[in-house]
Amino acid sequence: MIITKIVYTKDNKSFTIFTSEDLEFTVHEDTFVKFNLYKSKEIDKNEIDDIIFENEKYNSINLSLKFLRNRKTEKEVRDYLKKSEIEKDIINYTIEYLKNLKYLNDYEYAVAFSNDKLKINKYGDLKIKNLLLFKGIDEDIVNEVISKLPQDMLYTNLRYACSKKIYSLRNSKNTYEKTVRHLIGKGYDYGQIKKIMRELL
Repeated sequence: MIITKIVYTKDNKSFTIFTSEDLEFTVHEDTFVKFNLYKSKEIDKNEIDDIIFENEKYNSINLSLKFLRNRKTEKEVRDYLKKSEIEKDIINYTIEYLKNLKYLNDYEYAVAFSNDKLKINKYGDLKIKNLLLFKGIDEDIVNEVISKLPQDMLYTNLRYACSKKIYSLRNSKNTYEKTVRHLIGKGYDYGQIKKIMRELL
């Protein structure tokens, strides 16, 4: 078959290709140039399949890069592409492509995420760990990152949160129980909570 007509769409920089056998397909201009497509060019079904597959890879990478404007985990990118109805093989290709370009790194994500939650949200290590696991990060990576959290900062945060909660409940009943529940909810270890509670009450 031959290419009988080519229509360019400026808005999304794409070309729609029409063939002599009434097959038509649309590709981005990068794919168009890569395969040297032009009117009257001879082309077969296998070539069209290759072109479409290459174009899907291009679309998948572009979708991912837009999604990665804010740092994401590998699982989050996979889930996003799956919801966008990208084929599994293309998703796998895209993930490796992003890793090679250092756009996707679960270890670096886990370090940055845990530091933010520790310093800004004042979360305990247990809650940070659960949040990282929920985001699909490998458990070995999570355990390594959690083990490297500064213990002095965890202790300082816990003591501050404990003092603040006790003060806010100074006129309430069951101060001890309410404070413990609050601190467990923030992800602190029960043994550490009891130790500091004994110091403060």
